[in-house]
Amino acid sequence: MVWAACDRRVRRFAPRYPGLGVFRLARTWYHRARVSRARLAIVMGGRARVQPAGFSGAKCGARSWGVGVVLDTVKVQSPAISAAVAGQVESFLNTRRGIDNSTGQLLYEVVGGDVQLEGSYDHRVRVAVMNKRYRWVAGDGGRRGQTIVEDSPPYLEVEGSIHKAMVGHNCWGGPVDIRQAVTWLVTDLGRRFDCWLPYGPDWEVRRLDWANIFDLGSGEAVGDYCWAMNQAAYPRRKAAHFGRSGIHFAGDTTALKFYHKGPEFRRHDFLRVRKSPSGGALVAKEIAERADNFLRVEVGIRARALDLAYDGVPKVHKVSPQWAADQWEREVQKVSREARSDVEVVRTAVEVSDRLGAVYPRRRAAALYGTWVMLSTLGEQHTVARMARPTYYRHRAELTAAGCSWRATDVQLVAGAPRFGGFVPSLNDPRRVRGIHPRVVELLGQVA
Repeated sequence: MVWAACDRRVRRFAPRYPGLGVFRLARTWYHRARVSRARLAIVMGGRARVQPAGFSGAKCGARSWGVGVVLDTVKVQSPAISAAVAGQVESFLNTRRGIDNSTGQLLYEVVGGDVQLEGSYDHRVRVAVMNKRYRWVAGDGGRRGQTIVEDSPPYLEVEGSIHKAMVGHNCWGGPVDIRQAVTWLVTDLGRRFDCWLPYGPDWEVRRLDWANIFDLGSGEAVGDYCWAMNQAAYPRRKAAHFGRSGIHFAGDTTALKFYHKGPEFRRHDFLRVRKSPSGGALVAKEIAERADNFLRVEVGIRARALDLAYDGVPKVHKVSPQWAADQWEREVQKVSREARSDVEVVRTAVEVSDRLGAVYPRRRAAALYGTWVMLSTLGEQHTVARMARPTYYRHRAELTAAGCSWRATDVQLVAGAPRFGGFVPSLNDPRRVRGIHPRVVELLGQVA
């Protein structure tokens, strides 16, 4: 592959070098393309599996999403339901109307509400009876897309956290199989409404939150990582910073969150678990203490991204866990820029200098080290503003390929070396929390 690329380059540029043989020119470029990768493999002692530029294990099916990838919040829409079923569901919900008092005209009517699922935990999901479909249509000829509203027979729209509905929290051990999880949710709602609802796998997916949990060993290590991510940048998105608690990148197609799970659990779910019959104060305290060590990295996949990926509105049975895991890793890589290879990550000034000197020629290593210092101290946005863009992106790619991170370095942190070591938010990191909660296994077994 590398030789073919060099051959194409020679055919394009050989006329500019009439005094240099074509074969010699191709051999020189081929050697330059391979030398850095060979040096990196030697430096890592054969432990690194160095991949060619542009290679993605997720795209090639080389990476396994495995157990531990957590499915959390979903938003699904049912096929058309009969008027009798719609009336039965509406009897459990609330009706909200907007009326113009001057004319008596009905402006809108919404039938929906929160429904408490059967079980030990008081967790509610939003259920609404709808009679209009909202579809996003891509624009033609460079025009922006738009949302189209269409009249429709009655159908149900359900949104909520399946993970919390099953075990009362979403700290670890959530469901993995999307089809089974949605089928359980629909079955439980049908039992609650005392009616038969459409088959779960035939529902349409309009939102999907997919997360990974990482155990960094202490709350201080999680805080260090969240603080280091405050200099992170997502292309063409503004970040919402929360100090040592996390960072959030919102978008039209996806949303990406890095946050400390312990404080979030105490704020939203601690009281519910403590008051539940199957929980109690001891159980809630145990969950909170364990969650203090957890970093949660969550990707929300929205309707537009689902429609673009599946060329239309996908049904539950078509959305695979592998596809969702690939989307999670692709979104995380846009921010962390550390999970593209299996090279051991270095962060301190001495380690980065030694790594660059061993992998690249001396002049290039010196230039890359200068860029690394700017990234570590100023951040990506300020660095790209002070450099030529082609040079910046080339240096950033070469730093990433050599396993040099500019997040939480000893140049940036006054307290010293980062307390989370060589952590990388990827599917292959050993700190990823794996396993399914026994309660989740039991509930999914009922609809298997």
